[in-house]
Amino acid sequence: MKNIFSYYSKTSYFSLICIGLLALLYMFPEYRNRNLIMVDYEVFYKAAQRIFHGSNLYQIEADGHFVFKYSPTSSIYFLPFTLFPFNVSKIIYWIFLSLMFVTASFLSGKLYLSEIFRTNPKKYNTIILLAIASVGVHLQRELTLGQVNWVLLVLFLWIVLAYVNKKQVRTSIIIATSVFIKPFGFIFLPYLIWKKKFKELGYFILFSVILLFLPLLFYSYAEYVSQFQAWINELTVELGNKQNIASPRIHTIFSVLIRYTPLYFLNIGSAGIIIYQFLVLILVGLISLWFFKMGKGLNFAEAENFALLIALIPLLASTSEDAYLFLFPVIVINFRDFHLMSFIEKTILIVAVIFQGANIWEIWGPKLFETFLDLSMVTIGAILIVGILFRVRFKKMLQLKNA
Repeated sequence: MKNIFSYYSKTSYFSLICIGLLALLYMFPEYRNRNLIMVDYEVFYKAAQRIFHGSNLYQIEADGHFVFKYSPTSSIYFLPFTLFPFNVSKIIYWIFLSLMFVTASFLSGKLYLSEIFRTNPKKYNTIILLAIASVGVHLQRELTLGQVNWVLLVLFLWIVLAYVNKKQVRTSIIIATSVFIKPFGFIFLPYLIWKKKFKELGYFILFSVILLFLPLLFYSYAEYVSQFQAWINELTVELGNKQNIASPRIHTIFSVLIRYTPLYFLNIGSAGIIIYQFLVLILVGLISLWFFKMGKGLNFAEAENFALLIALIPLLASTSEDAYLFLFPVIVINFRDFHLMSFIEKTILIVAVIFQGANIWEIWGPKLFETFLDLSMVTIGAILIVGILFRVRFKKMLQLKNA
């Protein structure tokens, strides 16, 4: 035990090793209890098999509830897994996700904890492990369902690393690659426009066009057009199903503002809802711009700007609560700057982290679990976490001005 504590205090890689081992070890009880159900991964696996044979990807009745609704290009990404039988590939994908957990933690440390990594391994390990624990419930679902959100987070952090190192082509390729899994990566484009990064934007368009037509390797042109139209139809249906933003299970900032303000009592109508969402989006954009400008001259400012953009994805996109794992980089930053917070700010952060990542079925039971979902506690927690990020940057800006 003494050797473990010594290793924890002297080796920054301790936290990364723990994260990888815990994820791998969790596979054994999950395999015994549910034989690695991984239903979301199965959707991608089947899609990869189908595109390889030039088959239809969409609206297949035999798939039931678990239908493929992503781009044809995304199914190509999973082709390497089809080299193995499905049950074997599930184990391989689980190992792959475990490595992604470690990779995202490492990249977050490299981007936001570089000095601490070298000088204070104990603090580094504590921050990384606390941040992982804060999104642990989402990671558990990533593994059990075989999802891709954490893979996207790795891509996003890789984008940040490429951007701050001025790797223009790499930045653009990774953004383009990510948007064909889920279109969340589009959130970086307004920032690139604001920063006048037109080369990156040009490369992004080029690589997006290449990836868009990549399925032509498996389909005739007519078949490709048919698949593309089916994909657009799936997107339209998916967006249409999530337009009732006053619903308790829509975990976005648009929904929370409607449900927790007097707007709830107004009969806005469908046109009004669109205008309302547009106005909120403009407001979020202006507040984000203020955050970016406050960072002028501060260490890690560019990387932190991207962390904010990544954290905004689940707040703006109508997706499941599992996407709130995108708060991970901001949580790392907040724990790094914990010493700069007042007692009240520290308390708010702790409460926010609990709201955001502690709705666990096994702890609260089904009734409370469902109640917390209906209340969108995960969204409220995320808003508070982002609010603390703003507050600390404002403090650091004032310190820089007064120095």
